Amino acid sequence: MNFIYLFISIKFMTQQSYTISLQRIAYMLIIAVITTYIFIIGKELLAPMVFAILLALMMKPVVAFWERRIKSKVFALVLSFFVVVVPLVSISYFICWRSIDIFSEMPSISKKVEKGLDDTFKWMDKKFHLKRGESQEIVMESLEELQKDGEISPAVNVAPNNSKTHGNGKIIGRSVKVSSAFLTGFFLTLIYTFLLLLYRTAIKKFFLVQFGPQGRPGAARYLRDIQRITQQYLYGVIIVMIILGTLNSIGLWVIGLDYAFFFGFLAAFLAIIPYVGTIIGGTLPFAYALATTDDWWQPVAVVILFLIVQLIEGNFITPKVAGNSVQLNPLASIFILLVGGAIWGIVGMVLALPMLAIVKVTCRYIPFLRPISLLLSSQLYDRESLFDEKFDNEKYRLWGFFSKRSDF
Repeated sequence: MNFIYLFISIKFMTQQSYTISLQRIAYMLIIAVITTYIFIIGKELLAPMVFAILLALMMKPVVAFWERRIKSKVFALVLSFFVVVVPLVSISYFICWRSIDIFSEMPSISKKVEKGLDDTFKWMDKKFHLKRGESQEIVMESLEELQKDGEISPAVNVAPNNSKTHGNGKIIGRSVKVSSAFLTGFFLTLIYTFLLLLYRTAIKKFFLVQFGPQGRPGAARYLRDIQRITQQYLYGVIIVMIILGTLNSIGLWVIGLDYAFFFGFLAAFLAIIPYVGTIIGGTLPFAYALATTDDWWQPVAVVILFLIVQLIEGNFITPKVAGNSVQLNPLASIFILLVGGAIWGIVGMVLALPMLAIVKVTCRYIPFLRPISLLLSSQLYDRESLFDEKFDNEKYRLWGFFSKRSDF
């Protein structure tokens, strides 16, 4: 349509004016919408590939180490996978084995939870001067509304007894489906990682030949920066997880909680999701202690333990061990976590920070996007003067990209 070729002149308080092209804006919006839609519907295909790229970058030094000692490239890759994958499978087996033990106790735990809820409802009826059972009706109606809107299942089974079998069938079916999807994604990730490492030199050369002779040194530096920041982030996260898992497990064992090492390392694993994972990791052992113990001090001790560990982790462990490898400010980090969670759920939240760190590095190599790289940096409040000193120039103004006479 002809209106897309209209131009809008935007004049600021200075004499500078920009002629904005609606055509360029429309193209950018269309690309953004299509890209987001592809990411949403292609989660099952794209997520294993993204994980594989990160895992390949992390494993590259291990593969290079064995390739210097073994002539066969394929055998060096197989040996590297044995070194890396066996611990991962062992950890997964440990988690599954412990999960089965915990789920076997669910009937007795459920009875205690139901008793606790019944006592809570009685207290609410008395506190708010309600009729007997009225508070429970209000809560259940709210849960039903949430179930209709968000397709979630209530935490407590309030259905009649004759529907328990049907409910259990649903739970089993859902568990099988989730397990199958996880295993499929896991093995796809391993296959992709193996092939990416096998063809990594060819892939690198393909990327570099897309640039002219003058641009190839910059492109090679870009690849090295991506590899460096990804490896720093992943290695730091692994070391922090080991330290947190050890501290959590020892603390829970001292408190006397069953399955201390399971809950301790599960919480450390969930800590890979910044801000949110720590809360979830602490809530699980707290709820378990609340449901399985009669003493009030154990749940309270679990909360105190995780508060102390979180304080130590945030102020000492992560800054010293991992450092600020991704170098992103909290505002950008929290926002991208929400975006990743909205698009890919938990998987998106796990991948959000390393992906945004790669975007930040990419922006640093594109001249007119360098201000965005600074805007995402962790030391933004200390470097805010750079916007005036370094980026107060026509080539750094984003409006110029959408202008009629753009040189970008």
